[in-house]
Amino acid sequence: MALPSYKEIVELLKKGATIEAQEAIMTLREAAVDSREEVLELKTQVTALESQLKAVGDWEAQKERYSLVSPWRAGQAYALKRSHAGGEEAHWMCTNCFHNSKRVILNPIKKDGWVLMACPSCKATINTDFRGIGPAKYAEDYSEKD
Repeated sequence: MALPSYKEIVELLKKGATIEAQEAIMTLREAAVDSREEVLELKTQVTALESQLKAVGDWEAQKERYSLVSPWRAGQAYALKRSHAGGEEAHWMCTNCFHNSKRVILNPIKKDGWVLMACPSCKATINTDFRGIGPAKYAEDYSEKD
């Protein structure tokens, strides 16, 4: 149903059809309220989408700080690049979580005398195939020949 125009309401008033004119005015008011509610809903959606877009942009910047490395005989992890550390200590990140846009630092644990790297978030483990490992190094240090 089309909304009544200003001219249509004026014509109703000229004819003396005040009840019909009031009904037309009420129809316009209801449409205005509906439009206002729709605008508020759309603003909420825009805010949510802007937030998601910012999160993607933030993650893209975060991804640039890391490089995939093979610090052990078995398995890989993401290591912080020295050039992007900004004073942050070297560490390894879980590859599973990293690919899901999450920054989760791996923790060393001992099992049957072997060192495993465990993710506290997704519970993945990497068998390093070593009985002991030193501290994490920056990504650039893994590409250098020892």
